[in-house]
Amino acid sequence: MLSARMSLKLWFGIDASMYLSYSPETASKKYISNQRSCFSIYLSKAFMDQKLKVNVSVPDILNSNVYDRQTYGTDFYMRSSYTMLKRRSISIGFTYMINNYKERQDRNIDDSRDASGQSMK
Repeated sequence: MLSARMSLKLWFGIDASMYLSYSPETASKKYISNQRSCFSIYLSKAFMDQKLKVNVSVPDILNSNVYDRQTYGTDFYMRSSYTMLKRRSISIGFTYMINNYKERQDRNIDDSRDASGQSMK
């Protein structure tokens, strides 16, 4: 099985993530499994000083995530098969951060120690 994930920073501050997985057809004396592949994409963009984030997700763009496996035994034959019920769906999400904490670096706390940690008394 091969899977890869890639994240890119696109124009206008858009973040893109892509996911690809591939399983080749496998066979042995006891079973046969079909080839499977899946390609999904996720896009996000932040607005209003990083407080509002809009997400768009499209899973399994190619509608190719179909599983089919045939198993052979000495006195039985079994076939397992499924197809994803969701067809080409697009999900859109909105996230608004009300109290988004950002670490402040403008604080200068002096506790009477020098840089080596020794007390200056």
